[in-house]
Amino acid sequence: RLIVLSDSLPSRNFNFCGFDPQNTLQVTPTVQLQTRWWRPCSGGPTYAEFNVPSVYDSAAGTLSAVIGEESEVNLTSDGQPVTLGADTRRMNLMKFKLIAPKATVDAVRADVWREGNTIFVRAKTSG
Repeated sequence: RLIVLSDSLPSRNFNFCGFDPQNTLQVTPTVQLQTRWWRPCSGGPTYAEFNVPSVYDSAAGTLSAVIGEESEVNLTSDGQPVTLGADTRRMNLMKFKLIAPKATVDAVRADVWREGNTIFVRAKTSG
């Protein structure tokens, strides 16, 4: 499972840079279910693409999805591999990328950690 947090971004939320409007379900005033595909972004420092159902909570600034097997997830910082053991935290990773068959995240800077089988990515600006 992947949870991407936008609370460290200036807008504290993601924008919709691309989505399939016929496959979006407004669950509550602040929660949307994207049932097929969408591309969240934050005006330059963070881009992502999800090709799997995902849940976006604009009030919490979180995006969550099940993205596949752990062995399929590739993490890098500045082009170098990043490993996350159980309850491991990596802070201020530059040029962070997460690549998996069902999702990608590209952040200019990020804090990344793992709790159980969930990877958390806190997207940040470069400053």
